[in-house]
Amino acid sequence: MALSNADDKWTQRVIAHVNNMLDWLEVQFGYVGPGEYVRMPIVRICKTSDERDSFLRGVSTGGGWGWSTSDAELVTCMDDTGWTGREVDLLNRQVIDYWFREKNVDLLISMPDWLQSGLYEAVEGARMDGRKPEFKRDFYNMETFREAERAGTLTEPKALFVMTAEDFHDFQGSAAGFWNRRAECQLLVSFLISDEAKRVRQAKGLLQDYMTNLIAVLDEAEEEFAGDLKKKLVGAEDEEEEKRIVTELRSAMRKREKTILERTFERSFAKWSDRDWDSFTKGMRAGL
Repeated sequence: MALSNADDKWTQRVIAHVNNMLDWLEVQFGYVGPGEYVRMPIVRICKTSDERDSFLRGVSTGGGWGWSTSDAELVTCMDDTGWTGREVDLLNRQVIDYWFREKNVDLLISMPDWLQSGLYEAVEGARMDGRKPEFKRDFYNMETFREAERAGTLTEPKALFVMTAEDFHDFQGSAAGFWNRRAECQLLVSFLISDEAKRVRQAKGLLQDYMTNLIAVLDEAEEEFAGDLKKKLVGAEDEEEEKRIVTELRSAMRKREKTILERTFERSFAKWSDRDWDSFTKGMRAGL
């Protein structure tokens, strides 16, 4: 359902875009929650950013990766700069957040920061005017990556896969480090979801294998470290209790984050040699 104060042309384009994004996410990541039904969201389309901001000041509650007004509502507005503007980028973030929350909320809560950041950065540039997505390249991020490569300050993909949230956000006081990390994650995830990845043996199907392994490790870790909390969550009597238990569960899993990442890495890359990592990294950087 769309609630719109924008013109008909923009409204219809937003509706088609959201529907196509949801279809694309199902094709690309449906394995994270096979058989799980994704409710169709409510899309609130404001005429101006002031109208949107005024609405959100009264109802924003915070979502899995960012704010949202409810479990099933996306909020956007017309963009003065057109369809390639920032408003559609932000809508994409809401759509992917919403879809993962519907498909596998446990994965959403415990997703590694490199993967969360990379998905945001990679998917926010998608434009779905047709059934096949077109991804708008973030040239600033790409140039940031090239500068870091020339300076020899890049984080190798092998290290990103096992990087905890604390390490991921440790930029040692460097603003450049923040932008470098974002660029690295965007390039890595953009490569993994691209057609180019299918032509590199080490990358073909890697993201699905990694995320499937991560889900299995998370399930085992929850049983091992937070079984009692999971039982309480199932029996939560109201929304407030559910939110409190989810917060406790997230904290319990964060404390085991390093263990979870290392177990997932071992299952995903146990047979990789240094040559495999070199081939993978070369393929990832080939499109720069």
